Amino acid sequence: MEKNIRIGWAQTDITPDRPIYVIGQLYSRISSYVHDPLTATCLVLENGQEQMILVSADMPGVPTMHISRILERLDAPGLDRSRVVFSAIHTHNSTMFTKNTTYEVYFKSVLGDLCPEMEEPDDILKDEELEEFFIGKMVDLIEEAWAARRPGGVALAHEYAAVAFNRRPQFLVNGKRESKMYGDCSEPNFLGYEGPSDHSADMLYTFDEQRQLTGALVCIPCPSQVYELHRFISADYWGEVRTQLRAELERFRQTLSPWQPEALPEDCFAGRLRRLGGVRFWSVQRGPYATYFIPTINCVSLTNELLEKTDIGRTVMLGLKTPGAYLDLLEREYLAGNPAVTARRVYDKI
Repeated sequence: MEKNIRIGWAQTDITPDRPIYVIGQLYSRISSYVHDPLTATCLVLENGQEQMILVSADMPGVPTMHISRILERLDAPGLDRSRVVFSAIHTHNSTMFTKNTTYEVYFKSVLGDLCPEMEEPDDILKDEELEEFFIGKMVDLIEEAWAARRPGGVALAHEYAAVAFNRRPQFLVNGKRESKMYGDCSEPNFLGYEGPSDHSADMLYTFDEQRQLTGALVCIPCPSQVYELHRFISADYWGEVRTQLRAELERFRQTLSPWQPEALPEDCFAGRLRRLGGVRFWSVQRGPYATYFIPTINCVSLTNELLEKTDIGRTVMLGLKTPGAYLDLLEREYLAGNPAVTARRVYDKI
């Protein structure tokens, strides 16, 4: 197995430029405007022996009938079609991009006489034209990501964000537990929820050979369904989250610039660390760490900021904290197999 990993990213806009049937909830809707764009993103991870192609789309779900058609049309030498995985954010303000997504075939068949009559606009995008729009976009997306593979690296992160909530409370009905979507928890026979809410946030960051950030994969176990009753197209909360994440990552990137300690005297500690350990240095241009006051102050302050939201940070003792205290703490966690401490490198010959 090759040691190096190759990484490829691609993203495409899958926002229809004409009205569509909006899927989500059991009532018929036709989009009247675009609130925010729908996108599809592909990440390729490959090392010569193993590969994984991850595709995410802003839609309620990816129809299985489309998957085989997408894979059959791929022209990407070396790509293993069995390693392509599709996922969706489960927004209720998009479409399934199938010819079945129409008033008669979908809404009327589900709701029957409860479904109100709908007047289709003359320019509505539906049927085979809608399917070809989506399938063509997805084929181009995957081929582009595969062709974009370049050597790089990855890093993992895990945090917690209170996004999800359980929508299925349980009630005592005739001596048995009964779940009800969006049930009224103030009712006297309310027992609790069907299950817990998962607040985990798993992240995978990718970097190029110069260790520059090239992308981030974020997994939140919660459907993108803040909007439920609207007649517009939207990626829901993920549209806003992506915009904010990109802005924040770019803001952080701009605070750093490469620092070359080899330009300093040969007996400089940083210079020796660079030559003997292969360490890369970055200079903070602005913010609380732009000015280096005392080594122990900045080291501890930065470590506090990195660990304060983790399980490790919550266990740090109150009182005086020094680099040595943190080194001892991280050493214990590393030896105990804490997944938050992924590697240890000690430079003792400088």
